[in-house]
Order: sequence, then structure tokens, then C-alpha cells
Amino acid sequence: MKKHISTIFVGILSIILGGALGYIIGKTSSNDDEMKNKMIKYYATLNSWLELKQNNKNLSDYFEKMGYKTIAIYGMKEVGERLYCELRDSDIDVKYAIDQNADSIFSDLIVYSLDDSLPEVDAIIVTPVYYYNSILSKLADKVKCPVISLDDVMGSLKRS
Repeated sequence: MKKHISTIFVGILSIILGGALGYIIGKTSSNDDEMKNKMIKYYATLNSWLELKQNNKNLSDYFEKMGYKTIAIYGMKEVGERLYCELRDSDIDVKYAIDQNADSIFSDLIVYSLDDSLPEVDAIIVTPVYYYNSILSKLADKVKCPVISLDDVMGSLKRS
């Protein structure tokens, strides 16, 4: 009888652990897929930017064409830093940056978090393009200016 109870106990424990492991593996797989999709989007963005550079087009051309004299950059990781570097020597004035990790960003720019009051600019450019829709919804009620994906900027330049 004791052997039968321990077999049932081990069986139930196996089902519980198997279910938990399946959940963890499923969760990891989902996170891996999201990371993979994010990296593919990141690659496509950088490739488009390189293509523009090879065709002697600068991102500042878009802002000048649109009449945006002052902008803010949302996202100050690698792509945000590259955007700032490209615009630093142009007629476009990058007033500040916005980042969810504002406290840990080291930049020449003032870096605000989404909780801060954001100074007025002509446009905000979103560099983490994979999360553009989510970021747009967070900024929509905070600012009156256009919130533009970096991919949209480059797409417009490619078409011109």
C-alpha cells in the first residue's frame, strides 16, 4: 500500500513539475521569439540607414523638409546615440532624450523619463522601432508634437 501511495505521489509530482517545466520552456521560447524578431527589426533599421548613407542622404534632410527644427530622441541605446551623433553637426537641435532607464543613461543630452514633464519640441523620434506602437501610446497624452518612428523617417527619405 505504501508503495502504491508513493507511486501516486511521484506521478502527481511529475505532472506538476512537467507542467511547470513546460510553462517555463514555453515562456522562454516566447521570449526568444520576441528577441529574435526585435533583432531582425533592429538589423533592418540599421541596414536601411546604411543604404541611405551610401546614397548620400542624411536624416537631417527629413527634419528640414518637414520643418522640424527641434526634436527629442526616444531611446538612448545604440541607435539613439547614432542618431544624436548624426544630428549633432546639423541644423537640427536635439533638445533632449527620453528613455525608460533615464537614471542610468550617460549622455551629453538631458535624459527624461516618461514620468517627467517633457519640454516642447517639434517632434519626438522613436529609435526602438520594434516598440514604436507601445511608446506612441505612452506619449500620446503627454505631448502635442508628432511622435515618429525612425523607420518612417528613413522610409520617407528612401522615397524622395
